[in-house]
Amino acid sequence: MYVIRGNKSHKYPWNRRSRILYIGKTARTRGERPIESFLKRAPRLLNMRGMKEVEIMYLKVKPKKRVDIAEKLENACLLLFREHFGDWPTENHKGPKDYTDEGEYFNLQRTKQILVDRLSV
Repeated sequence: MYVIRGNKSHKYPWNRRSRILYIGKTARTRGERPIESFLKRAPRLLNMRGMKEVEIMYLKVKPKKRVDIAEKLENACLLLFREHFGDWPTENHKGPKDYTDEGEYFNLQRTKQILVDRLSV
């Protein structure tokens, strides 16, 4: 899983700001890598007012048998982001409707703390 962050924070609906512009995971089927995802989004991201550089941050998760743990973490991060900031990250145009079993694999409070306090600033 990875997060694309900008050098400048972006304003979201609830008057909260975050540097997170995109939350994603590497797709096994298409073989798309974070850099390919970034290259598709780069023109829009770098044309944002005041945006001079972006960074890709990898989040590593320990694999579990028969569970796509990266997808679970991506869904949890997207839902937590929307709960806190009022919308999806700028380049995520949709996300999961609700939690399924993400809470069984991650401490959602801790995940939110990392997402908001470390990755968004």
